[in-house]
Amino acid sequence: MRMRVEPVNCNQIIFELSAAFNQGRAPELSTAAYDHIAACSRCRAGLLLLVRAFDPGPDRSGIRDSCAACQADLAAFIDLEAESPAQAAAIYPHVWWHVWQCETCAQTYEFTHTLLRAHQTGLLRPLRLSRHVVQKRIPVVKHMRIPRPHLARVLPAHTGLVMRSSDNRFVLFDDSDDEPEQHQFKVVVDEQNHDYWQVTVSMLPPPTGVLLLSLGSFHCVAPFSPEGVAIIQDIPAHLLLSADGPMLDIEVVDTAG
Repeated sequence: MRMRVEPVNCNQIIFELSAAFNQGRAPELSTAAYDHIAACSRCRAGLLLLVRAFDPGPDRSGIRDSCAACQADLAAFIDLEAESPAQAAAIYPHVWWHVWQCETCAQTYEFTHTLLRAHQTGLLRPLRLSRHVVQKRIPVVKHMRIPRPHLARVLPAHTGLVMRSSDNRFVLFDDSDDEPEQHQFKVVVDEQNHDYWQVTVSMLPPPTGVLLLSLGSFHCVAPFSPEGVAIIQDIPAHLLLSADGPMLDIEVVDTAG
């Protein structure tokens, strides 16, 4: 005889969360709990209240240290979450827990979902809102397009060989000489390894928002730190270095409110 599994209710979820917090560790919940929280706004609110109650003054430096690990797996987490919230939480527990603690990464998580919903409903073509829609719905603080000829002049040619330079750091844009010290914008590209590069954007005054980066069909999003720095890693080398690659499109989007 097959045993019937009873669905969990909100009281059971809150009890399970409270028990985990009382044991002084990050919640490791049941599969049913992950699925329930993903669909229940009441229990999500309860989890936020428990986070604040058990840690009213979190160590922001410690949380920032785990941002890189969260951002590295955030896209994969969101993709899997659409199919199975429980499996996503089980495979990427550090992402699931971090977005409840870190306001910056939570904004990135929510904004990514906003972009996905816009794409699914046809507002994003392709993965970009039309200019008049962006101005009305998502305030763009800074928009820059770096054409392929400029990338080719600044960056080394993509030969398929390991770079031999000891300093593979290239400045694509820097208005420090033209702007006052308190108002600056800088775009720097670094080689991570043979296959991947990273783009670092620094901005003063620090924006309250995220960085959107596009190279053709390649799209990434990253939050700005309180110091005004956003880093996007693991960009395929050929997208930046190939002579026939796409232009680099950068937007700074205000997510306040």
